[in-house]
Amino acid sequence: MVLENNEDGNQKPKYNIVLCEIYNPFIHGPPSQPNINSHYLVIDIFQYPNYELYNSDDDVSDDDSEFGITTDLDTIKEIHQMKYNSLKNTVSYDNSISKHSLIRNYQNIIESEDYIQPEIAQCIYIDGTCLAIKKTFWLRIFQRKWKRIYQYKQEILKKRMKYESLLHRELKGKWPINCY
Repeated sequence: MVLENNEDGNQKPKYNIVLCEIYNPFIHGPPSQPNINSHYLVIDIFQYPNYELYNSDDDVSDDDSEFGITTDLDTIKEIHQMKYNSLKNTVSYDNSISKHSLIRNYQNIIESEDYIQPEIAQCIYIDGTCLAIKKTFWLRIFQRKWKRIYQYKQEILKKRMKYESLLHRELKGKWPINCY
């Protein structure tokens, strides 16, 4: 886990699991900073309490009210999805809530089923506003790349299991060129 020091001198995780949404001045109010319009606002941060507070035998409950930390991601995600569904039902699409000044496809983005989902993000605080820099997409890129590599290695293994490839290796001491 990568830790960084905050203003108090305490260490906190550099990356958190968060729920975030695109800032919309018609939903969230006027911006506190001029460039905030194109960023993600953090809805909720999910952190487990300090590890020292628990023994390894203790279980961490979904809602640990002693620390004021909610860890049930699905419940909070559903609450925020219902909020957007109610916004869509109460406001006509011609209204400014379904529009964004920078993102032309904003209405389709907020209608998506996976618009609000847990993300790995770095949280930045500017004038009391918590902004998120999403890092989950790097994980997805790595997963796609590794799936291609894994598929390629599986194909090589299938080629090496063929009788002709095994015979070639037995006679010449190395795999045929198509099995490298």
